[in-house]
Amino acid sequence: MWTDASPDRGRELLQQMEHFRSIIYGVAFPDLPPGGVTLVIALRDHRESAAFTPLYHPAYAMHGGPLLQPTMVLPADAYGDETLVAHELTHAISYNAVHEQPRWFAEGIAMYFQSIDLDAKHATVDVGKPPPDVGELRSHPLEPITAMFACKEMSCTDDHIFYSTAWTMYAWLRNEHPKELAHLEELFEDEPADRAWREVFPDHAIETFALELRAWLTSGGLKIWTFKIALKTWPVTQRTLSDADVHAARALLDLEQHRDRVDAEVAAALALEPNQVVARTIDYTLHHDRTTVPIARAVVAAHPDQWLAWRMLAETLHSGAEAHDAHVKMCDLVLQNPALSAYRRCAKERSASQPGP
Repeated sequence: MWTDASPDRGRELLQQMEHFRSIIYGVAFPDLPPGGVTLVIALRDHRESAAFTPLYHPAYAMHGGPLLQPTMVLPADAYGDETLVAHELTHAISYNAVHEQPRWFAEGIAMYFQSIDLDAKHATVDVGKPPPDVGELRSHPLEPITAMFACKEMSCTDDHIFYSTAWTMYAWLRNEHPKELAHLEELFEDEPADRAWREVFPDHAIETFALELRAWLTSGGLKIWTFKIALKTWPVTQRTLSDADVHAARALLDLEQHRDRVDAEVAAALALEPNQVVARTIDYTLHHDRTTVPIARAVVAAHPDQWLAWRMLAETLHSGAEAHDAHVKMCDLVLQNPALSAYRRCAKERSASQPGP
């Protein structure tokens, strides 16, 4: 986590997020190792975050981008916005487990876990409480399921009915078909969502599924789950961000809302630290031709533990023994972080290179 909030608030946020991570993995992805790193940029307060976040969205999560890993942006003072923070944190954490997600699934799982009710004193957590807007679906139509599957951009999620329908779809799967839900999550990695659905649910036609969902929603089939949990205190290591780190963070934030400011922030970061890995990665992503082999080698020398540096070197070299060795080193580091977009590719490459029995 990169933050300009107080150290005490930063530690508090980290503990809260690690608790949520444990709960979400334990409930939603119990068969997966809870690995993977999420980058969190926690800006000091709502006023500061408003300079970098979309209007009416004081927090957001993304995956991919130049760093190719789940990233979350939020105001560090969001004490009264636990639901909002939990929603975006669920996005970020779920990207660690399911790299390719249809929009209805992404919003459905985030809506489902945003109402996590953690009672640290009694070591219990309630999961699955419906958000307030879901009640409207008892008297209003659901979003057409064909539209849910067709939605791929944020623009088609403006209506709150979309979010309520997404919650209902995910809650139905979580309550009634947990094995099929796990199978869907696997298929999403390689198949379009509608094809994956038809493979897992051949008897639940997408075109008529809304009727079944409504019947389930009004029949009392909804369950709120209560789990006993064992919370731990997570170790936190603190370091001071450099001025170059701050400019790099601003460049990363500006990519989403203020693309015209990115080059200036990158230039400011690299003027202070020519090998700042985030700034170099953003510059490489936007302007491939500006990264020469000597620059890539210098970044690797400065950050030998950063997979992005080795990727830059391998791709800048294009071919040859040094490029091969850089790619191997890159995958060594990638395989330590399952949240990275390159994880599956490196895992397949490593598996294919192993000798047979």
